[in-house]
Amino acid sequence: MFLFFTYSAIIFYGAFFPSGESVASVNGDFSSFLFRAVETRQITGEVYLLSNVRCGIENASKPLNFSARLNPVWKNLRVDAGALEDVYLIVEPLAFYGPLKNICTHNCLWFEFRQNHPAAGDDGFKTYGIVASGQMLKNLKGEFFLFQFTSKEDYFELAYYTDRNLRLYKLDLSAEQKKRLFYNAIVTASERAAKERYHIIYNHCVNNMFELINTVLPSYQRFNPWLVHGIIFNPVFCAPDFNELIFNFHGLIKEKLPMFRGSY
Repeated sequence: MFLFFTYSAIIFYGAFFPSGESVASVNGDFSSFLFRAVETRQITGEVYLLSNVRCGIENASKPLNFSARLNPVWKNLRVDAGALEDVYLIVEPLAFYGPLKNICTHNCLWFEFRQNHPAAGDDGFKTYGIVASGQMLKNLKGEFFLFQFTSKEDYFELAYYTDRNLRLYKLDLSAEQKKRLFYNAIVTASERAAKERYHIIYNHCVNNMFELINTVLPSYQRFNPWLVHGIIFNPVFCAPDFNELIFNFHGLIKEKLPMFRGSY
C-alpha cells in the first residue's frame, strides 16, 4: 500500500508540475562545479577525443562536503571505441531519500576497455573505464539534464566518499552493440549538453539510460518503460530491486558482480 501511494504521488507530481520547455544550452555554466558538458571530436575511425571528463577530486576526503573548496580534475581523453571489452549497468539505490531508497534509483553505464587500450590523456593519465551518468543540474534558470562522463576511478571514489552502495551487472551485448552504445552515448551527451530541462517523470537518469540501451537492441528485446509514452514513466523501472529482474527478463545480464559498498 505504501508503494502504491508513493508511486501515485510521483506520477501526480510529474503530470501536474512539469519542468517546462527546452531552453538554450547553459554551456557548462552550472552552479554545481562538479559537472560539465562533455564535448566529442572524432579523431580517426573509432578513436574519439572526449573533453571535460572528470577524473578525480584532488582534495576529496570522507565525509565529503560539497563546497566550493573541492577541486575536481578535468581531462581530455583519447578513447578507442574499438577497444571496448565490457559494458556494465550500475544501479545505485538513493539511500539519502530514507524510506524511498527501495523505490528510487540512479542508473548509469560503465564502459570498460581492454588492458592494452586504455583511455589516455596527453599528460600520461590512463583509465580503463569511463562512466556515463545522467545528472540533474541547477542554476538560476532552473533544473537541467546532462550526461556526465567520469573515469571509473572518479565515480567509485566519489561513491565511497559519499557513502553510496552500487549494484553492478555486466551486460550481455555483442562487440558491435558495445561500440554502438558507446558511440550513441558520447554523441547524445555532446548534442544534448544541458539544452533541455530535467523532469522527474520523462527526462531523468533512469529513462535516458533505458532509451540509450534501446538504441542497440533488436525490437523484440527493447524496453517499454512508459505508462504513457513521453508523459508518464513507469516508476517500477526506477526501483532498484526491479532493475535486476527487468534486465534479466530481457536477457541482458551476463554476470552479477559483488556490490560495491561505500557504507555499511
